[in-house]
Amino acid sequence: MSEIQFMSDTMVGMSERRRWSDRALCTAFRASKPMLKLVRAVMPKVKEEEKWKPPEKMEKRKPTSQAEWEASLDTLAANKSMWSKKEDQEKAILLQTCMNNIVQVMEEAAAIGHRAKGQYEMGLAEEMFAWVTCILFAKETIQFLLEGDNCLHGVTSRQVGNQVVCTVLPTGLDCMLYAEYRGEVWLEPGQPPTVGQKAKAVQEREELALILGAGNQIPVIFGDVIHKLFVESSVAMLKFSPVNCYNGTVLEKVFEPLLNLGILKFAYGGSDVGEALVGHKKVDAIHLTGSEDTFNAIVWGGTPDEGAEGTRAVNKRITAELGGCTPYIIFPGEWTNEQLDYMARQIVAGKVHNSGHNCLAAEVVVTSRTWRQREQFLNRLEHHFNTTAQRVPYYPGSFEKYKAFKRAAARANLKELGKVGVEGAVPWILVENLDPKDVDGTEHWCGVMQEVALDLPDDDLNDFARSAVEFANERCAGQLSCSVWASQEVQTKLGAAWEKDVILGLRYGSISVNTCILPAFGFSRLGWGAYPGNGLDNIGSGNAMIHNSLRFDHLQKSVLYCPLPVFPPAIWLHDIKNGENIARLAAKYFANPSIGALAKLAVANLRA
Repeated sequence: MSEIQFMSDTMVGMSERRRWSDRALCTAFRASKPMLKLVRAVMPKVKEEEKWKPPEKMEKRKPTSQAEWEASLDTLAANKSMWSKKEDQEKAILLQTCMNNIVQVMEEAAAIGHRAKGQYEMGLAEEMFAWVTCILFAKETIQFLLEGDNCLHGVTSRQVGNQVVCTVLPTGLDCMLYAEYRGEVWLEPGQPPTVGQKAKAVQEREELALILGAGNQIPVIFGDVIHKLFVESSVAMLKFSPVNCYNGTVLEKVFEPLLNLGILKFAYGGSDVGEALVGHKKVDAIHLTGSEDTFNAIVWGGTPDEGAEGTRAVNKRITAELGGCTPYIIFPGEWTNEQLDYMARQIVAGKVHNSGHNCLAAEVVVTSRTWRQREQFLNRLEHHFNTTAQRVPYYPGSFEKYKAFKRAAARANLKELGKVGVEGAVPWILVENLDPKDVDGTEHWCGVMQEVALDLPDDDLNDFARSAVEFANERCAGQLSCSVWASQEVQTKLGAAWEKDVILGLRYGSISVNTCILPAFGFSRLGWGAYPGNGLDNIGSGNAMIHNSLRFDHLQKSVLYCPLPVFPPAIWLHDIKNGENIARLAAKYFANPSIGALAKLAVANLRA
C-alpha cells in the first residue's frame, strides 16, 4: 500500500481538487452561520412530552448448544479463504445492504434498547443515535472498500518533531455539518504514514476471529464486527454478552447477508460458552471489549505472572478495548457565560449517556483552585445535573459500585443531584474540591463524578498544563480517552507547549478538545483504542486501535477539535430537543447522502 507522502501525481491532483471542494463547503457553512443563527432564533422549537420509563427485565436468549456453535465454527472455518479473497467491491455491496437494513430497523431496535436501559429526556433518541453511529462506521468503511488509497484524497499531513500528523476530518458533504471541527490522527514517532499493511497481513492469515461482545453499547458490538470482517477480512463468531443479548434479534436482521453467506455467526450463553469458544482449536484470534479482569482471566487464567509468557492460558492472538478513568481537564482562562454553560452541559452529557455505563464516561474533572471562574463553572455543572433525570443503574454490578463510592466519599463534599423520576433511579453524585491525592482514579461505571482542584500559583498556564497532564497520566487508570477544554486564546498563549506538553504529553488514545468524548468515538476515520505500549501482562485500556476505517498502520492517538459552543446544538447532548426526528433524518442522510437529505437534517437540527 502507498504512503500519503508518495502518492502519484494523478492522485495528488485529485487530492487537491477534493481538498478545495471540502474547503469551499466549510467556507460556505461559516459564511451562512450568522443567517442560520437568526433563522434558528425565530424558528419554532419542538416541544416534546417527556416519557420517562424505568428499565424492564429482558428475556434472555436461549444459550447456544455445543452442537450448534460447533457447526457454526465448521461453517466459518470452511469460508475463511473465500472471504479473504473476495473483492473489496463485493464486500462493499454486502456492507451497504447491512447499513440500509439499519435504517429499516432502527426505531424498533431503539425501542428494545430503551426497554432494557430505561427511557429519559430524549425518548428513543439516545438509542437511535447509537444506531446512527453504526451507520457512520459502515459508511466510512464502505468508502475505503470502494476507493482504497484514493479515500485519502483531501487528507493533509504535517510533521511535528518526528511524528506525522494527518488531518482526516471533515470531508465531502459532511463539511456542511462539521465545518468547524477538525479531526487529526497522530502516528507513532518515526513511523511512516502507511495504510493497510497490518490489515493485509491479517487478511493473508485467513483468520477465524472470536468477538466477545460488549454488554453496554450496540455501536461497540457493530464496530467490532465491521473491523474484523471488513478491515481485517476475517470471518467471525460473535459471542453476545448476557447483559444485552436481546440485541441479537435485531442484529440478525441487520447482518442477514453476512449470516447467510456463512462469514458471521452468533452464539449466546454465559461464561461457559465463552470459555469453550476461547479454547476451541478452530478459533485463531480473539477480540474482547470488556474489563481488565476479564482479559486477565482469559489470557492468564487469573492474574498474570510477571514475565512468565509460558504461563499463558491462551496462546492465540488476542486484542482488547478495555476501560479506564476518563479525565476532563479544564484550563483556567476567561470564558464567556455561554461557553461556561455549554462546557458544563457537555460534561454532564459525557457522564449521563447510557447511565454512565461507558468506557468513555466523564469521571474526573480537573481544575485550578485559583481559577477565577471555578465556582461559576461548578454552579453550572450542578445546574445541568439538577435539570437532568436521575437514572436507574441498569448494568449488573453498577449499583454496588455506586453504593461503594458513596460510602467511601461520605466525608467529602458530596452532592446528590438530578430530577427525581422513575422507580429505582438514583441521584447523580458530584464530589467537589478534592485534593489530587484523595481522588479515586478507578473506572466507576456508574453515575458518579469527582472534581479535583490543583493548587497552582497565579493560574500559570504552563504550570497547569504540566500538572494536569501528569495527574491524568499517573492518577487516572487507563489510557483510552481524555477531554481537554482550552480556549483559542489559551492555546495561543501556550504556543508550542500546547502540542508538545498537552497533546503529545497526554498518554491517551483519543483526545477531545472542547467537547465531551462521545463524538470522537463516532468517527471511525479517527480510530479508537488505547495509547500504544500496553503488554499482555499489563493490559491497561487494551492493545488494539479499532474503528480505524482509513487503516493507518501506526496510529498513536486521535485528536478531535470542536467549536465552543457547537452550532447547531450537538446531537450527542442528553437534553437535545427533536432528537428522534434528527436521528431518523441523520440515519437516512449518512446511509444515502444527498443535498436534499442534508437540507432536511439541517432544518430538523435548527429546531432542536
